[in-house]
Amino acid sequence: MTIVTAPTTGALDRSDDAGDAPLLSVHDLVVTFPKRRSVIDQMRGRAAAGFTAVRGLDLTIRRHETLALVGESGSGKSTTGRAIIRLTEATSGAVTFDGIDVRSASRRELRRLRERIQIVFQDPYSSLNPRKAVGAAIEEVLVVHRIGASARERRTLVTALLADVGLGPEHARRYPHELSGGQRQRVGIARALAVDPELLILDEPVSALDVSVQAQIVNLLEDLQEARALAYLFIAHDLAIVHHIADRVAVMYLGEIVEEAAVDELFANPHHPYTRALLASIPGEAGVRERAAEERARGELRVELASGPGCPFRNRCPERHGRCESTPPFVELGPERRSRCWLDVEAAPSGRTAQPWRCSDE
Repeated sequence: MTIVTAPTTGALDRSDDAGDAPLLSVHDLVVTFPKRRSVIDQMRGRAAAGFTAVRGLDLTIRRHETLALVGESGSGKSTTGRAIIRLTEATSGAVTFDGIDVRSASRRELRRLRERIQIVFQDPYSSLNPRKAVGAAIEEVLVVHRIGASARERRTLVTALLADVGLGPEHARRYPHELSGGQRQRVGIARALAVDPELLILDEPVSALDVSVQAQIVNLLEDLQEARALAYLFIAHDLAIVHHIADRVAVMYLGEIVEEAAVDELFANPHHPYTRALLASIPGEAGVRERAAEERARGELRVELASGPGCPFRNRCPERHGRCESTPPFVELGPERRSRCWLDVEAAPSGRTAQPWRCSDE
């Protein structure tokens, strides 16, 4: 597919003048949702305990890079993506985008930041107004962000954006219910691209689609990334798709990242027992089932384990031992290769677990 990039006013400079500095840096991010007190709690004077969905998370994304954030449902992946763009307010921690402090940004600064960071949601139907034609929905974004000098210019931009995602000008007159799931997701991507962003947060963008359509959307995302020099935070639970699209993978469990590595290295040699359990669930993955047949997680995800001391994966881990009752630190296993498991801590050279880890800028 040939991507024809739609022109915008005030186009962003995508040069590499910033060198190797990360585009996005997240440090010690915590997101806690308050819980309302029940009548009994109020009568007994008990405080309502909040639910912490993200716990001290660190990650970085470089320009033009795809970082996949993976884990099962309830691990905090979507909450992390929403907190980065401040659709959900973080409780504490730092989010820095191209040197700008996102959490302290004013309303005006945040509006400008959201031109540079866009999000594509999992369900394309619920993210589109059923009473608006596709063209009007995309044009609305251009109007809000003051892109295009006239209605005619904006309509030209809408046509170009639809072409970028593989749709024709006739789709501009259609309503969401007249489109297939894959077409609706293409519209969602076109709407996100309307402001010429630098980073796309893709929140399970293909999980609601048929397998054949998933491949088409993933190929489209790769073409768009090359044509527009985009960076992606690709949130997913399907590791087969992640293997195809990602440069690096961060594995998340109960609000924490437990392992991070380059995608090929992670698939070839997973370290954390939870990562091995995830890989063992991929149907037909060559060599993985044989290598990790005994690594499947047993039992259920238990949120309460994350609030106390100890490894949160210990009740499901096939390699659990006594030391798992205390919380393991991160250990560096190599350049941008890190894990949070006592097995790796015990095998690592001394002195390599003293400091909290984060991605190298080199």
